[in-house]
Amino acid sequence: MDNQLDLFKEYKEKLRRVAGDARAGEIVAESLYMVVTGTAALANTYFTTPFRRDYDLDSYIEFVVRCASGFVRKLLGMGARRVNVAGAPPIGCVPSQRTNAGGLDRDCVALYNQAAVVYNARLEKEIERLNVTAAPPGTVLKYIDLYTPLLDMIQRPAAYGIYKPHTRKHLRVP
Repeated sequence: MDNQLDLFKEYKEKLRRVAGDARAGEIVAESLYMVVTGTAALANTYFTTPFRRDYDLDSYIEFVVRCASGFVRKLLGMGARRVNVAGAPPIGCVPSQRTNAGGLDRDCVALYNQAAVVYNARLEKEIERLNVTAAPPGTVLKYIDLYTPLLDMIQRPAAYGIYKPHTRKHLRVP
């Protein structure tokens, strides 16, 4: 994530050269930022590879929330004032995780979805805390729930016009 902040610094410098200091500051402050974090850390790093197995799942979730919080604080420190932070989707239902851990039927993986639910609850609480303790005046910092609407689409695809009974059996979602 630090690489993304380095790229943002480069962008701000280019913007300052083109628009001038004052206007560049306005553009940075008025822009909308979307931070999406946690999905790859849980789905790919924790569950799929052995790289973070020195953590239990609960400790790893706390670690990822702290990393997300640090990133948001740095982004705010760089002038961002309108920041949306998206939680994890139902990662146990994404195709790669259903293929890797969903068994022969490629079902959604309950443990992975439960991890996303816990992560999201903690991330939302952390965003609320940052709003009170770390957000500069004029900041709009919001948590965006991706999990609930995406799980609903997975569980009720016909409600969204995407279910084709002849092409795929109904997914079993724990």
